[in-house]
Amino acid sequence: MATTQDKPMLNRRTLPWLLAALVILGLAVSLNRWLSPVDAPAGVVATERTSAARPGPTASEQADASPGMRQPIDLMGLKVDAARLFEIGYAGGLSIDGRTRETLEILLSNLPEEPSADDIARLEWTLRDGLPAADAQKAIALFHGYRSYLKDMRGEYLRLGIPTNQEEAQAFFAQMEAVQRRHFGADTAEAVFGDELRHGRLVMEASLVAQDGSLSPQERQERLRALRAQLPPDLQDSIPEEAATPASAP
Repeated sequence: MATTQDKPMLNRRTLPWLLAALVILGLAVSLNRWLSPVDAPAGVVATERTSAARPGPTASEQADASPGMRQPIDLMGLKVDAARLFEIGYAGGLSIDGRTRETLEILLSNLPEEPSADDIARLEWTLRDGLPAADAQKAIALFHGYRSYLKDMRGEYLRLGIPTNQEEAQAFFAQMEAVQRRHFGADTAEAVFGDELRHGRLVMEASLVAQDGSLSPQERQERLRALRAQLPPDLQDSIPEEAATPASAP
């Protein structure tokens, strides 16, 4: 597979589709924490974090968040306890699903880019104080696993680049799934990332179909409609009903 340096710059028609796939996967916002503009693959424009990364805590907030006291989280201007971001199931036990990644993103957005040992200790204390012991340990493990996952994905993202054909797309998603399972195990990775991974695959495939000059306009539209139908209603706009004419090769 070509390196990111060897890949051609993505054209203006392709880029929105690929960014849509990355947004669905959470990578366009998550990796922005780790990627500098110099690091970003050619043609990919950095996006702002949807959770609106905020500056580190003030001196007074740091004093209030010392070990022994719960650390507040700024959630769209509302101060909440970090432990309350995690859900407990009706039958007990920490709920782990697609919304768990959003919770982990919020926790990260409320920490400095390079959190200190004290920052981590305060967060861990807050989770232990606000959740049942077993659930707190799971939440802490998820938090640390997610941080490690993002660091690993930074390297894989730079190594693989954005797929420009079906073979590269398959390798991209296979490696992404492997990294997720390495950090979370198969069951947890499926619960947290499974739907996003499937949806991202569909949008990425659609971006390649839309640029496939070997297909007739009718064939292209039929394939795009079939892919669009496989997405949940709130994501179907990620695949336009009418595709632009494929760009001619340079």
